Amino acid sequence: MALSKKAAKEIASLVNSIMVSEAMGAAAKAKGDKADTTMWRVASYARMIELADKYGIELPGLPVVREALPRQKAYYDQLTLVG
Repeated sequence: MALSKKAAKEIASLVNSIMVSEAMGAAAKAKGDKADTTMWRVASYARMIELADKYGIELPGLPVVREALPRQKAYYDQLTLVG
């Protein structure tokens, strides 16, 4: 079964978002920026889950990603709390 052009475009966009988020997260980690590292991790995890839920494409580690996303969001909120 061939994908529709719309679905193929959306999948490509999600995969690209995951790759960019991973690269940006690695760059932020190299700089020692915990908030940006976590922000990019959250973005990557969210796109991985969307890819699985919407298209049934489950990347390796998806169960761990599903479990970790709420903790990563809470950690990011803690890091960026403005007091």
